[in-house]
Amino acid sequence: MSSAKSQVQRASEFSVPVLCYPKSVFDPMSMTDCTRCFDELTERPIDDRESLQAWFADCMSLYSRISGEGSRANIAHSRFTEDVEAKKRFDRFTNEIRPLFSKAWNKIEKKLMASSALDSLDPDEFRIYLRDIKEDMELFREENTELQAQDTQLASEYARLTGGLTIEHEGKTLTIQETGPHMELQDRAQREVVWRKVAESRGLIRVKLDEVFDSMLKLRQQMAENAGFANFRDLRFRQFHRFDYDASDCTDFHAAVEQEIVPLATRIHENRKVKLGLESLRPWDLVVDPDGAAPFLPYANEEELVDLALRIFNQVDPCFAADFRFLAENDCLDLWSRKGKAPGGYQATLSDTRLPFIFANSAGSPRDIRTVLHEGGHSFHSLLARDFDIAPYRHAPIEFAEVASMSMELMCAEHFADVFSPDEAERQKRQQLEHIVLLFPWVATIDAFQHWLYTNQGHGHEERRSKWVELNSRFSPMIDWSELEEERDRSWHRQLHLFKVPFYYIEYAIAQIGALQVWGKYREDKGGAIRLYRSGLALGGSRSLPELFEACGARFEFGEKIMAELAQLLERELFNGQ
Repeated sequence: MSSAKSQVQRASEFSVPVLCYPKSVFDPMSMTDCTRCFDELTERPIDDRESLQAWFADCMSLYSRISGEGSRANIAHSRFTEDVEAKKRFDRFTNEIRPLFSKAWNKIEKKLMASSALDSLDPDEFRIYLRDIKEDMELFREENTELQAQDTQLASEYARLTGGLTIEHEGKTLTIQETGPHMELQDRAQREVVWRKVAESRGLIRVKLDEVFDSMLKLRQQMAENAGFANFRDLRFRQFHRFDYDASDCTDFHAAVEQEIVPLATRIHENRKVKLGLESLRPWDLVVDPDGAAPFLPYANEEELVDLALRIFNQVDPCFAADFRFLAENDCLDLWSRKGKAPGGYQATLSDTRLPFIFANSAGSPRDIRTVLHEGGHSFHSLLARDFDIAPYRHAPIEFAEVASMSMELMCAEHFADVFSPDEAERQKRQQLEHIVLLFPWVATIDAFQHWLYTNQGHGHEERRSKWVELNSRFSPMIDWSELEEERDRSWHRQLHLFKVPFYYIEYAIAQIGALQVWGKYREDKGGAIRLYRSGLALGGSRSLPELFEACGARFEFGEKIMAELAQLLERELFNGQ
């Protein structure tokens, strides 16, 4: 078995891997074809080193072909939520192929672990993989595959409902994402008008989203009970392979954010309020430049956005620009917002081609370029880890995957002056750092909310509302929601992670802590930091979280000590030690 190849290999040099299994005509969306292949693999003898290695290679090939087709179905449905055929294909994979895959893969894992030749595998190379599949085997329940399919369908409904939201403004129909630049207008009355229109649009689906989420809570609790857990949180921590931290560490993180970061966030908001000459900050006052600068629209379409990203990546490392250009030239990007497109942004890797795809909803805002730089970091990670024969190693744990993207954002911010005017570059970098400060309280809010949601079964809408308001007051005390209580009480609806990938959120904070450390090294020694960054990313998911962080030159911790250090660093950067 081979691990990652040379880190300097460029995307343009990559060839599509040869998928050796099955050798016959194969349709990953065919239940018959998939069943035939899984049955053959399950029945094949693997009693010696040679037969085990050949069998494992075939398993990884099949895994890649089916997973790749699933990614394509999900991407197509995200891009065109109103496309009937894309929806049918997504539903077919979700309701038929994925449950079949989950059940059959559990048998594959059991067969591997029972092989008399298991000890012939390289213990260092397979250490993490075997650790993870042992956990997966312990958690697997066949009845949960059907429940997971239902949960995925509910997430699809969330995407459909939110992806179809629009407003009418000044004779134009705007997607919710396209309203972003309006929040940067210096005219406060105009900002409020657009904000309220968006709130009104969201209000039309508010009841339906509550119903969708209620159904999700029931499904997820049932999955937990089926697997022998008291609540879905405890099951989810095990499913996410959180071997290096637990729920109590998350609670400690919430307290550290409240103690070390919320005062700095409050200072940022207070500074904004004073500069804007306001008595209180309203939700439509949080993006506009407090120094009076007009909205900055550095690009007008996807082509200009790609060109801007290329110029910034090139300043960090020309190799990154070459990779991104390769993606642009090979239909691996869909960056512009439009009606019928699912909200949010993500990078997905097609397992069979081992190429990344970046999905975004850009509309001209500087925040959107940061999203593209962020997802670009994920794509570089995917390319650096693409050569692992063990397919799961081509993906890192989420906590480290986000180090790749967030570090890229920060390293890119160091070069804004190379593509923007000096004043605008300074403004954008400051906004980036302020965003980081404000991210920590928001992550703590969402994470604490999830812990409460899933350890308080049977709660009602009023209890849920009350808890959300309590957490907002704890972590975001400066925002004035008076006479906007309905919008505040359901503002969690905007966080798609709650619906689509429950408990995937604290990873952003853990990764941001790692990224700030990478950024610090980059400012001291650009070349050395890039080498560490690339070497860490090239490890994919083949090491534990502490080992991956260390490979990038960072510490894996997120308690009071590190949060205090980072709060001091960010305060110095933002307020020059004042």
